Amino acid sequence: MAIKGKGKTKTKQAARAPRRAPVAVKKPFAQRGWVRAFAAFMVGVLVLAVTWWAYEGIDKQRNASQAASAQAQKLAAVEAWKGNLEPTLQTVGTVSGGATPQIATDVGTALAALAKGKDAGVKPAQLVSEADNLDKAAKILAGFKLLTRSRTTGSTRWRPT
Repeated sequence: MAIKGKGKTKTKQAARAPRRAPVAVKKPFAQRGWVRAFAAFMVGVLVLAVTWWAYEGIDKQRNASQAASAQAQKLAAVEAWKGNLEPTLQTVGTVSGGATPQIATDVGTALAALAKGKDAGVKPAQLVSEADNLDKAAKILAGFKLLTRSRTTGSTRWRPT
């Protein structure tokens, strides 16, 4: 009798390949939803930043222009005041450059002399005339409206400080 197990062995069948099933392919990176949403958000932030930057630049330029205009108006008002002040003061005293103007010196010397008990050295008519000149000069200077000349007509838009 033959031994059964010593002969040719049966070959085992090779393992089968897995069944074919559809495999989901990932979308390219740029076509994924979250990537597109993030890119849109970043573009929105960039557009907002550029718009804000441009607005602030235009506002800063407009404010500088208004400040220069106001400064020019103030300078013109002060020059007009100086043009009114100097001729008015020259009618009642002497104005020389940047020195303190000497106004109504006759009145000052007369008062000093009278305080010491001496003769005033000035005629009463001359003092009356000096008083009239001082009164006219005061009215001319009081009539000059410096504030209305230097007032600017800027916008009433609220600006944070």
